[in-house]
Amino acid sequence: MTTAKRQLQIGTLAALALAGLSLWVGFGQMPGTIADQTVMASADWRPDLKTLDLSAKPPASGQTFPETLARPLFSPTRKPPGPRPPEPVANQPPDVQPIAEPPPVQLTSPETLILKGIFIDDKRRLALIQTPTAPQGTWLAAGSSVEGWTIRQIDKQGIALEANGQRASLTLYVDKSAN
Repeated sequence: MTTAKRQLQIGTLAALALAGLSLWVGFGQMPGTIADQTVMASADWRPDLKTLDLSAKPPASGQTFPETLARPLFSPTRKPPGPRPPEPVANQPPDVQPIAEPPPVQLTSPETLILKGIFIDDKRRLALIQTPTAPQGTWLAAGSSVEGWTIRQIDKQGIALEANGQRASLTLYVDKSAN
């Protein structure tokens, strides 16, 4: 580094230090600062209690922010809930409607069902089954029904199905050695 560059850097640093010192001293002499001890010591301010209205009461709850109550914060629609349903009378029995029998499920051919995957862990055994009505597939456990068939067993190779005394099985992988 040349001597001229070095002298320029030292001169710049000295100028910055001098500017900082003058700012610090200048702000320290301003009235109302910590350096002005006379202002701090002579501060004897008290509120004017003659103009303060102590008889005024705060507004009743609900009148302070009517828009807030009209648009509840934790409601997704920001609308107040509807009226509550009437409380049931304890002495009257509830209206009993006969439960209609569900229509019989049309049994489909097991060839329309495709076993896409099997999940087995310590607590669950699930099968991912694709059907014409659920082309994305549905995870089902043993005992579940799919297209009229009941899943009786799930193991790592496939599942066992049963419907109306008929039995069928779906395997996860097609045995290509049989061809």
